[in-house]
Amino acid sequence: MFIFWFACRLIASSAVYHHIQQNASTCTPEHDLRVYLVLSIAVLVPELLCETIICWISLRGTVSDDRPRRHITKALYCHVVLVLFELGVQIFGFQLLLRSEGLTCPGSSATSVVIHLLVYFSTAALLLYLISLTILFVRAIPINVEEIDHAALWRSRLGFVFKTKDPTDADGDVLSDVARVFAEFFEDAQTVPSDILVGIILLQRKQRLKQVADRGVSANETASDMSDEELRDITHFFQYAECIYGLPLFMFTNMARGLKHMLCPWARPTPATAVAAIRTFTAPSFIPCVPATTPLQEQLPHADIVYVSLKGGLFRTPFVICYDHPRQAVVVAVRGTLSTADILVDLNCDLVEIEVPRLGNSSMKAYTHAGMWKTARNVLEEIESAGVLAGIFSEANAYKSYRLLCVGHSLGGGVASLLAFLFRQRIHPNAEAIAYSPPGCMITREANAYFETFCISVVLGSDVVPRLSRHTVEKMKGEVNWCIANCKEHKLRVLGGVVVEWLLGRSIWNQNPYTVDPNLELGIPESPTSDPSLRRTRWDSTANPYTFLPGRVLHLRKEAPRKMDASSNASTLPLLPSHQHMHQPFRFFCCRRRPTTQTSKTQETFRARWTTPEKFQEIIVTRTMGADHMPNKLGTVLEGLTRTRRGSAGTVTVDVN
Repeated sequence: MFIFWFACRLIASSAVYHHIQQNASTCTPEHDLRVYLVLSIAVLVPELLCETIICWISLRGTVSDDRPRRHITKALYCHVVLVLFELGVQIFGFQLLLRSEGLTCPGSSATSVVIHLLVYFSTAALLLYLISLTILFVRAIPINVEEIDHAALWRSRLGFVFKTKDPTDADGDVLSDVARVFAEFFEDAQTVPSDILVGIILLQRKQRLKQVADRGVSANETASDMSDEELRDITHFFQYAECIYGLPLFMFTNMARGLKHMLCPWARPTPATAVAAIRTFTAPSFIPCVPATTPLQEQLPHADIVYVSLKGGLFRTPFVICYDHPRQAVVVAVRGTLSTADILVDLNCDLVEIEVPRLGNSSMKAYTHAGMWKTARNVLEEIESAGVLAGIFSEANAYKSYRLLCVGHSLGGGVASLLAFLFRQRIHPNAEAIAYSPPGCMITREANAYFETFCISVVLGSDVVPRLSRHTVEKMKGEVNWCIANCKEHKLRVLGGVVVEWLLGRSIWNQNPYTVDPNLELGIPESPTSDPSLRRTRWDSTANPYTFLPGRVLHLRKEAPRKMDASSNASTLPLLPSHQHMHQPFRFFCCRRRPTTQTSKTQETFRARWTTPEKFQEIIVTRTMGADHMPNKLGTVLEGLTRTRRGSAGTVTVDVN
């Protein structure tokens, strides 16, 4: 970009100077203008040359080997000297325009405009460049990292993002707890953001190679013994976990109908089911500019809805209790993450102790997510104070034989599983839970045997949330550092290659991008690397137990995609000989063309299989790791599987474009 800027100014200055030479007395004062243009051209030529040298040096070497770039500081110092000299030239041109007689070009108004723009924009750009350079220089001054209070620093940063009304609770300051977690994770991270992005891209490639190598092994995964009735139940009750998000999610998928429902309350049809009524409810403060909404009782005019709570905030989340007569169930649907307070609850991932029953009358200690445990207890207290479930399951009630089922998505799934755990101890001994895409940091191994008796976790594809825990994040950080330390490709080629692959469907991965065998186990090697700081970590796995998804796990596993390109089968990509490794600065993309038979849409095929929570102890980097967490996509896959499934071999294919 700088080269283009310098080139444009050089061309403009040369064109104006040539025009003045050809047309005498075009502008006045002519002598001072000629001096300004000659000085500008004289300094822009070496600046352009210096900038080209800087680009050439910066493109040398690799991510892990920066020795070929060690001379770049000398070129930068030369560039700064030239910029300072040019700033003096631009100041001379600036005063040329501002003097009393000014700069006039009677015969050519276009020349006058070009000169004015050239001076003003050049001066502003140089000042901005020098200010930015000064800020970077000040921030680059060495400091004693050990003297920094990282927790306090992160608390101040998080305070700007999470503006909760009550950042504290009876157990302490939530922001401080979250800031401590961030401080522990980032305190030893000394990698620039661009290197982190390169490491994630390389990690994705390495995981692809590993998946290809393990493709035959994965076929022997735990056999799916799921019945059609189980899948229909899971699909049916998902509508409650989805509808509790209310109008925001409804408008995300049905914008026109959502706007009509919100702005035209008189045109709202009477909801036919409890799910339809809940899906379009609006809180009183949903959109401030819209007149006050109708009372909640009028928004939920359905007999199957027993109780609704819209209380949100720290460790509180909206939920609804309603009847499902076709399935003879009382459903408690808990909302997932939809506010900054919910995000704070997610991030409050310290572990708290719980007592888990086991065979006999004894119990054992286990641990669970602190934020979701507090939220589940608050929901339980509200339900008990309202006496709703106690009345439903009393002897005099006609629905006392109904099953009690807690459902939720994301944060709501984690809270629902813990809420069912509390229900079994205090309200209903046979309470169950279905957690859709719950976080992976829910319970420790000791509690899983008991949770398997009443809870099911549903995971779609490569969804990142069910794989998130402090262990998996620390593991990913180590793997990213390993990829950075052992990559033999240049950073620009890695980043540019991803853009080319995304735009043109071509793969640049035609060679091994590492300095070691890519089939080695991921992780930071024990041998010294080019940067010893990459091996530092404060994480103590012995003092922090592993956490898992709650209960049995149903994985809607992604099969081979319908759209196949050169990157879809990494085992067929030829590796270049080591002596043909590309260090040349301008040879970025060695791509393979997309097959001409390729379709314009990408389709994903999913298969439902039972698996174990241990299968989700690694974050899988894919393009859909975030999209797979969206409730609308999960609902589409579940409905498709329910319609097309024939035995345990049923699959469903959905468009993802």
